[in-house]
Amino acid sequence: MAEDQDKAQKTEDPTPKRIEEAIRKGNVAFSKELSNFILLTLFSVFVILLAPSLFQQAAKELAPYLTEPDQFGFDYDGDDVFRLAIKIILDVFLILMIPFLISIFGSILSAFLQNGFLVAPEAIMPKLSKISPISGFNRIFSKDALVNFFKGIVKILIIAITSYIAIYTELGIVDSLHEFTHIGILVILGKIIAKLLISICSIMAIIAAADLLYEKYKYRQSLMMTREEVKEEMKQMEGNPEIKAKIKSVRAQRARRRIAATVPKADVIITNPTHFSVALEYNADEMPAPKLIAKGQDRIALRIREIAAENNIPIIENKPLARSLFDTVDEDEFIAVEHYEAVAAIMSKIKKFTNKRKKPA
Repeated sequence: MAEDQDKAQKTEDPTPKRIEEAIRKGNVAFSKELSNFILLTLFSVFVILLAPSLFQQAAKELAPYLTEPDQFGFDYDGDDVFRLAIKIILDVFLILMIPFLISIFGSILSAFLQNGFLVAPEAIMPKLSKISPISGFNRIFSKDALVNFFKGIVKILIIAITSYIAIYTELGIVDSLHEFTHIGILVILGKIIAKLLISICSIMAIIAAADLLYEKYKYRQSLMMTREEVKEEMKQMEGNPEIKAKIKSVRAQRARRRIAATVPKADVIITNPTHFSVALEYNADEMPAPKLIAKGQDRIALRIREIAAENNIPIIENKPLARSLFDTVDEDEFIAVEHYEAVAAIMSKIKKFTNKRKKPA
């Protein structure tokens, strides 16, 4: 009951930090059905394309042990038997090496396709809970175990029905196999097996896709957070010196890019002069009042003045007006009515100065 209430309270999407911590612990979405599909597909390609030649090679290598044992020339003493056993083991190993390598490659490929290259040391650390009988009992009879059991039953039924439909038309040929040579029988059985494997792989592709979506949904749900958890995480991040420094750096970069684009459009810069700078733009035909297009404090204020100087924009020192505009007007907002008179006086002074400079000597 308490667990259901806890899940009901988890209404917030997981934060990037929550997801990153889960991945670091090896807690990722993983579909076993997709892994099974990849392995089955690789083995099917192997069986259809390579198995016939491999079986012929196996028969060629192993047949002499049954048909011509007298040709090996050993005295059945301990050393000869040991050498013969080693040779047989090596021959069998070379034959089975390809399926073994396919299994390893398929497992690695499945993990990489689902979660990329992931190293999670915490996931392989020994834990008492993994060998606890109580934890094991809870896992066996958990909700996930029941869901997996149900999925397994449904999958078996679907594959069985698909397999029957795939080979139904070939059952008549099976009844007449005694009329064919052993080579003909192998060819017919090879075609039937290939058709069966292709049908199973096709239905497994659908099952794997559905299971992958379900696992991703279940994984997302397992990471859902309550509002209190989100707030607590934000507090922790804001209190982290590294996070605060990073946020400050990002904000500074954004501010520099913004003022580099907007300050050249300004008609006047009003400064503190050293602590604050505000950039105003005014077009009497298009604007009801001057607009604050950029503002900054300390280093940003200095940068605004530098850009203004580079673009020959007038810089006016007015400490109370600069501070008041900085505190009360946001960027891309028109100035308030109480600032009209002071700003108008500055604009008028700049206009007169500009007109005087334009008159011929």
